[in-house]
Amino acid sequence: GSSDLAPATAGAKVLLRYEMLWDVQPASVELKTRFHYRVVEGSVEQLLWLLDSALEPKHVGPPSLVENVSLEPFGDDRKLLTLHLTRPLTGDLELQAEFVVRDREGIGHLKLPRLVPRNLEEQDGLLAILGNPQIHSRVIQAEGVTAVPVKDFLDRWGDGILDPMPERAYRVDREHVSLVLATRPPEPLKTARERLFVRAGRDR
Repeated sequence: GSSDLAPATAGAKVLLRYEMLWDVQPASVELKTRFHYRVVEGSVEQLLWLLDSALEPKHVGPPSLVENVSLEPFGDDRKLLTLHLTRPLTGDLELQAEFVVRDREGIGHLKLPRLVPRNLEEQDGLLAILGNPQIHSRVIQAEGVTAVPVKDFLDRWGDGILDPMPERAYRVDREHVSLVLATRPPEPLKTARERLFVRAGRDR
């Protein structure tokens, strides 16, 4: 029913800061996320995220906060992910989640999968696209986001050096974001020709 999205956070006021890393590899596409929740009033027993149906959770944690997760269809092409917390929580919560995009390789036209946290008083999200030496990519559509320096993203992402470094970073301005990448493998001609010369030289 229409109350599906509200019961467990009823009366709570929740703020969210989050970072999403869109990791595009030749053979796979993943979304790596960090969520910094702040419960400023009341308490929460579960958190809700609306996902594209192609997003499959690979890992949601930490186990000290997240007891389990459940998925249910929501409309035609989305699903609702419910994080059931270990107990009613207040204050600051730090969560991490990784998702894989089902049946998707990193070559072609890629649309950022939707992951929308629900029931929030306010939210502040940053997004980065992770580079890959085996892929040439260019952004062909960027709606609902504003470009920011990659350093802004790295400062918030925190620990660990990302290797390779993100190529681009954005601030998420609204719930409906449309970010589309056109990707292709790098030109292989030169290396093939070089291999040919080496082989010919060795054979003489």
